[in-house]
Amino acid sequence: MASHPCALALGILVTLVAAPASSQERPVSGPFPASPPASPASPSPASPANPPPSPPAAPPPSPPSTLADEPLPGADHPEDPPEVPEVRSEIVVFPPPRPEPTSAPPPPPEGLPLTLRVAAAPPPAPPRTAKPPEHRGVWYGIDVGIANREELFVGLLQLALYANEPLHAYSALLLAVGNAPEHFVGGVELGLLNANTTFHGFLAVGLGHLSKQVYGVAQVDVLYGESRTFTGALSLAGVYHHDITFVGGLQLAPVNDGHNFTGLAQIGLANLAGHGEHNGVHEPEDLVFVGLAQVGLYNSHPGIFRGALQLGLVNYTHRVQTFAQLGLWNLLYEGSFQGGVQVGSWNATPDFSGALQLGLLNQVDHAFEGALQVSATLNLADERFRGLAQIAPVNLTEEIQGAQLGAFNSSSDHRGLQAGAINTTDDMRGIQIGLVNVARHLRGLQLGVLNIAYRGGLPVAPVLNLGL
Repeated sequence: MASHPCALALGILVTLVAAPASSQERPVSGPFPASPPASPASPSPASPANPPPSPPAAPPPSPPSTLADEPLPGADHPEDPPEVPEVRSEIVVFPPPRPEPTSAPPPPPEGLPLTLRVAAAPPPAPPRTAKPPEHRGVWYGIDVGIANREELFVGLLQLALYANEPLHAYSALLLAVGNAPEHFVGGVELGLLNANTTFHGFLAVGLGHLSKQVYGVAQVDVLYGESRTFTGALSLAGVYHHDITFVGGLQLAPVNDGHNFTGLAQIGLANLAGHGEHNGVHEPEDLVFVGLAQVGLYNSHPGIFRGALQLGLVNYTHRVQTFAQLGLWNLLYEGSFQGGVQVGSWNATPDFSGALQLGLLNQVDHAFEGALQVSATLNLADERFRGLAQIAPVNLTEEIQGAQLGAFNSSSDHRGLQAGAINTTDDMRGIQIGLVNVARHLRGLQLGVLNIAYRGGLPVAPVLNLGL
């Protein structure tokens, strides 16, 4: 019969599921005891009249058998197998098994974009700041130690092998490798390095000085000095000195840098005056020099210079309001010269308002308003000249009210006098005197060997030409 093997397998499964736990735990290879025959009716309870039946005798041991040898219900009649009910079973494993990791993830399909996500680096740990020195106690008289760190010192002398660092010091003399009282009031501060929040005293001397506010007679530094505000008679440094605001007498150093200077003079090899810190940080009107003189090989001021004299080989300034600017090269950018005289080999300014511009070459980008523009080679007033005269071998301008005296004079709109070898203008209202005089529109007089006027006079005339 074709279905006999399937019925046999289902019978084995039903037997295993329905059997007691004790029978399921027996080894397969062990002997199985014979099951007692099941009676059709339930046995009655034991009584004296009806004693319980005695257990059957144990069968003789049989050789080991397998599950295949064990008889199944209905196996005696293979031609008529019993009906086997449908059994559904589920096997659940807790917890669910995890998939085994592979060595590498499969590559993405071709044509799909790849996204790489990089975790942000953790923020850096904040830097450790040094703890400020502890200040304790009050000391009077004379204080000698390695490091003096009182809250208050009042006395004649504070001497330290390392540093004097009181919060407040009222002393005639502070002497140490480093003096750093936050607030000093007294006489002299002497050390390799002096650093104060405020200094009110007579003299501060050291290799270097770093202070916010200095009010005293003098500050002398062998190398370097810096303060936000200096108010005193003398600031002297051996290499470099920087003051944001200087009010006082003299600032002397090879390199002086002061944003706002009000004093007698700034003298050094290079006077920078806020150089390099005006672009996007300060407006030119915020940087002002007010003093008697700025003297150096190189003078630079990105703001307004108001003084009696700016003297240097190179004067590079935004705006000058002075009596005299004397230099080999005087250059003003985006500003103007307002004052007395500008004297140099090359004078260049956007606008000039003064008495005299004197040089080998004079260049005014926009307007000249003054008395004289005198040059050994060329005078240029690009847009307008209003003054007494341009005097040079070559004088060039667009609009002029005054005189041009030179070998070659040229203008577009001239009201005044042109005197030279060759004179040329578009609109002449005045007098042209020279060998050759040319005017497109003449309303005046031409005196020369050859006179040419396109309008207002004779087209060509020797000696004299009159235009109305």
